[in-house]
Amino acid sequence: MSLPESPSIYGKDDLIVPVILCGGFGRRLWPLSRPYWPKPFLNFGATESLLQKTVQRFSGSNFHAPVIICNEEHRFGVATQLHQIGVTPQAIILESKSAGTTAATLFACQYLFQNGYQGNVIVSPADHHIDSVQGFQHVALEACKATLEHEIVLLGISPTRAADDFGYISIYPKHKTDLTYTHKVESFIEKPSINDALHLIKKGRAFWNSGVFIFDLTQFMDLAETLVPDTNNAAALAVSNANINIDFIRLDAESVEQIKCPSFDIAIAESASNVGMVEFNGNWRDMGTWQSVWDASQKNEDGNVLLGNSVACKTTNSLVMSDGINIGVGNMDGIAIVASGNHVAISLLNDPMMSSYLADIQSQDSVAGSTLSPTKLHRAWGAFEIIRTEPHLQIKKLTIKPGLRLSLQRHQHRSEHWIVLSGCATVTIGEKVEDLLPNQSTFVPEGTLHRLANNHTEPLIIIEVQIGSYLGEDDIERIEDDYNRA
Repeated sequence: MSLPESPSIYGKDDLIVPVILCGGFGRRLWPLSRPYWPKPFLNFGATESLLQKTVQRFSGSNFHAPVIICNEEHRFGVATQLHQIGVTPQAIILESKSAGTTAATLFACQYLFQNGYQGNVIVSPADHHIDSVQGFQHVALEACKATLEHEIVLLGISPTRAADDFGYISIYPKHKTDLTYTHKVESFIEKPSINDALHLIKKGRAFWNSGVFIFDLTQFMDLAETLVPDTNNAAALAVSNANINIDFIRLDAESVEQIKCPSFDIAIAESASNVGMVEFNGNWRDMGTWQSVWDASQKNEDGNVLLGNSVACKTTNSLVMSDGINIGVGNMDGIAIVASGNHVAISLLNDPMMSSYLADIQSQDSVAGSTLSPTKLHRAWGAFEIIRTEPHLQIKKLTIKPGLRLSLQRHQHRSEHWIVLSGCATVTIGEKVEDLLPNQSTFVPEGTLHRLANNHTEPLIIIEVQIGSYLGEDDIERIEDDYNRA
């Protein structure tokens, strides 16, 4: 395993490697985000998603191509979104399970370290909203200078309100020998009460902890070996024993399973003896609540954010959004109403936990947690969207990329009907191979070998109707597969 041979990697260790943590399983912004389509993939009415904006934040002559850490289930969503903005990452590293921010950071660092990189690394979550890319990059470069004086340098956000949904960084009074933008961290305060937050802000030396941090890789590897040796060793094994599959680095699952480690803030930042902070005064939001989505979005004259198929009358200071059904709202104030697929969530806009509670309750009351199931999933060959699900019936829309095909497979518990909407499908059913054009269809009996391919230059769109006693994805027996899943 080695880094790609490109001018942006070798011989330029003064450039910064961005490591982007694209984890999470989509409950805080349910029903818009779900386990297989988490928050970083959402765009909230913008052109680019949070992940895409994060990657673009690290573009330019000062940065290497990014390293992305994500769950295995999200790999094709990540790859597709990077492709859409024309970015080729150094690596997309896959976790078999979420092992926390300390482990995710060490996976990326071990990958870089084992491949000979020496230089600065900046680690960032994939779900932040920041208006000024130029301002952010300026502060990031100042933070890199501060790594000469500090083991780790954090990005602190100047607070605009007394918030109880963020962690805080308290800094020492500035010393005359400190670098211009740098402060030494005194302590960390995890999500204080509103009164405590007011007291911290009045002191004038407290900042929101953005979760973005910068360090020199060699120095950080020494620090990790001291503070979390077991996690560091397991991360090293997970990387050295990883498998490369298509464009992904799949970490060794057994090594990942061994990791039991607190968050980066607790395990590393709060335990290190010399932590610095640089201050960012730009417009920053952690897009973890509907309130933060409302804060970061453009509002109409009534203070409403209306996205998708939504209208409001005599309603103020509210968020109303839908990716499907039409929503009409009247005589409301400070409400969040969000519809996705066949689910609608309604809560006070300023209630940060209600979406998670509703998701948990709905999941417990549904069949196999179907309320947390995705409406759209990306695969190496394209994507499929679930249109309707009933007992013994499921309808999907498949989009197959030009020149790609699904596996040669069969099902024991369901039959399938395929209808071509656009493009030309090359269909294999048993020994028969034929081309289907728009408005043409075919039938696949249960137990029959079949394959769907797009041998042309335009996307192929298919409606697939599944009927049977069991419709789970694990009722797929792959005989041949271009993506090493057989």
